[in-house]
Amino acid sequence: NMLLDILWNDPASTEAELGYRKHLLRGSDNIWKYGTDKVVKFLDDNNLELMIRSHEIPMEGLDVFADGRLLTLTSCTNYCGKHQNNGCLLVLQKTFEIVPKLILPQAIPSSEELWIDDEETFKHRPLTPPRKKASSQNHFNT
Repeated sequence: NMLLDILWNDPASTEAELGYRKHLLRGSDNIWKYGTDKVVKFLDDNNLELMIRSHEIPMEGLDVFADGRLLTLTSCTNYCGKHQNNGCLLVLQKTFEIVPKLILPQAIPSSEELWIDDEETFKHRPLTPPRKKASSQNHFNT
């Protein structure tokens, strides 16, 4: 269960949510959302400053959580041809500064060009919901 937890759990929808709560969108009793307090405790307990993950689809390409200590990003733009989300790459400078580079989606091709072109096929994919931006904080110069 620990491996499943590490792979599938997600941060809470807002910075104000603390602790753990069931993740209803993932469809399993073993999958949870965790609050800012849990991120900070994990990082502090393990002498880490930052966690970078890529398990959800932030609409802006990058989502910042826990006062900038947890980053969620995707390099995939327009996920499954449905979401018109940005992508993001992180560049690690020699000074260890992390600089995000946003990738804007291209125009949506016709449905014949998509690798998932109908709702029936889309239903059989594992659920990866887009992550909506919870706050207007921008911790990086993008």
